[in-house]
Amino acid sequence: MTQPPRKPPLLPQEIPPPPPRRFWSRLWRPVMSVFGLLWLVAAIALLVLVQSGVIGITTPANATQTAAAFGATVDAINQTAIALGDREFQIENTSAALDAQNFLIDQRETESARNFSATETRSAVVNAQQATAAALDFQGTQIAFAQEATRIELNYRGTQAALNQNATAAALGFATQAQPAPEDDISPTPTDDRRPLFAENFAGGISGATWRPGSADDWLLGDGAISARRDGAWLLTQVNTLTDYTLQLDMRPVADTGADYFVAVNAPMAGDGFVLRLTYNGTRISAAGLYEVNTASWLAGDSQLGRALTAVQLPDSPPTAFFPLVVTVRGTTFTATLDDDFTLLNATLDAPLSAGAVGVRVPQGTTLSRVTVTTD
Repeated sequence: MTQPPRKPPLLPQEIPPPPPRRFWSRLWRPVMSVFGLLWLVAAIALLVLVQSGVIGITTPANATQTAAAFGATVDAINQTAIALGDREFQIENTSAALDAQNFLIDQRETESARNFSATETRSAVVNAQQATAAALDFQGTQIAFAQEATRIELNYRGTQAALNQNATAAALGFATQAQPAPEDDISPTPTDDRRPLFAENFAGGISGATWRPGSADDWLLGDGAISARRDGAWLLTQVNTLTDYTLQLDMRPVADTGADYFVAVNAPMAGDGFVLRLTYNGTRISAAGLYEVNTASWLAGDSQLGRALTAVQLPDSPPTAFFPLVVTVRGTTFTATLDDDFTLLNATLDAPLSAGAVGVRVPQGTTLSRVTVTTD
């Protein structure tokens, strides 16, 4: 393939001259640049004035308003916190009032239960007293019947002897020289007014008709005796009309342990009574005293004793691991002995005892095996 022939370069005189340049053709570009810059500045200024919040620029007035709004919000939050605190305080007061009301209701229920129990106990005591009185009256009536029957039997025998004597004289044809048998002057068979009210050996446990325990759980039955399961366990007779009596009590103290053992000499239904305190040093009774106490407080475990009628030290008491106590009350005379051999205490009362029950209050581990009460 052949190339076209190249043109030879133009000679200087053959080059055409450039076209002439005009003034305005050189000026329009700077002018347009200036106008564009002015429009950009105007747009930015308008944006700042109208939508300053968009780009994060605020005027002092807006800043003041914003700070005021923030302050109002903080105050509102504080007021809300105070209101919530007041509400919580009111709720706590209401809860405390409800707790106090519930406690009052519990107290009333407890008091009602105690009153009901006391009423039942009093009714049981009255029934036991009436039953005892009826039994004693029946026993006295039977004794009177037996005495009268004995007297009639003896009179009949005397009458029969006299009739037989007269019949014998008539049969023999002569009158007997013997004087008629005098009518027997038979006096009633003497009786012992001091009869046992009861003799308890606890073989079958604690009889509710005879005894009033502080609690059924306070005593444990074993080997024909009862043992105290706690300190201050007490036991009183249901009969509370005792004045003159003899109390025989077989009691085994806690070995090798010093403690006080109490015998209720006179425990009325209300008011003050008397107790015998025996101080045991672990081997023997070292002291004894008769004290006046408030019965209800004493049964509740109060260790505070009242006036001492008499109190003695017993340095010569025999060593013993068993208390066969005998307590006797006759009028104003009080005596306590150990197995009728060693006198623990003699006292003279201010006046005869009022009607009341008898019993014991002992430490844990004490054993009772026999109690006998004899009345006059």
